[in-house]
Order: sequence, then C-alpha cells, then structure tokens
Amino acid sequence: MRKRTFWLGIIALSVGVAFGFALALALAGAAVAFAAGEPQSAEVNAPSPAPQSQSVLAPDDRTDPVLYTGMITDSFCGARHSASLHKSAADCTRACVRSGKEYFLVDGDRAYILQGDSATVGKFAGQRSQVAGTLTGNLLKVSSIASGT
Repeated sequence: MRKRTFWLGIIALSVGVAFGFALALALAGAAVAFAAGEPQSAEVNAPSPAPQSQSVLAPDDRTDPVLYTGMITDSFCGARHSASLHKSAADCTRACVRSGKEYFLVDGDRAYILQGDSATVGKFAGQRSQVAGTLTGNLLKVSSIASGT
C-alpha cells in the first residue's frame, strides 16, 4: 500500500510541476504578444531621415505639430520596465532600442511610436517629456522634445 501512495505522490508532483511550467510559459507568451501587439508599418522600421512632406493622410490624422506629454520608453517594455534587470528606466529603454525596438511615448493607455533622431530622443529616455510632432495613426514624427512635468 505504501508503494502505491508513493507513486501517486510522484505523479501528482509531476502534474503540478507541468501545470506550473505551462502556466508560466503561457503568461510569458501573452506578455510578449501584448508588447508586440502594436501595429507597425514599413515606415516605422525605415531609418528616420530629415522630416519630409506628409503623404496622403487619413482624415483623423494631424498634419500640424501638436504637443504630446508622456513617458519616453520603448516598444518592448512599455510603461513597465523589469526590476530584475537592475537597470534604470532610461538604461533599459536605451538597451531595448539598441536591440531593435522603437522609442515609444506612453501616456496612460495611449502609446505612440516616436520617429525622429534617435540620439535626441534617447537623451529623454525614461523621463516624462513633452514631444511636439505630427501624428499619423500611432506614429508620432518628432519635431521637438523637452523635459515635461
């Protein structure tokens, strides 16, 4: 009888470990899918040359520079940077951008992909900033940036 309970315990432990691993994997996949869920266009991945004239815009897109305020972050971490990396928000943002992610401006539930001079935007990484630019969909073409309150 004792052998039977031993094997039942081993099986129950194995099922529990497998369930925990599957749950952790599902949560990690959901986090990656959420972070990468922002629609991207070919224009976002192109290098950012000097500002050019606007192409055909949807009626709700703005063509005049408007001021947006929010946190400068990246498309991978969003508003929350992992504390386990032992990096500041600014360092984490710059590292993610160096690895291929885009700069983002996050304000509450709104997020905008920032297109402009990476060196200039990088100076404000991890900081609340005011960004002036033109908005096309969720792509914000930066014309100026300053520390915000």
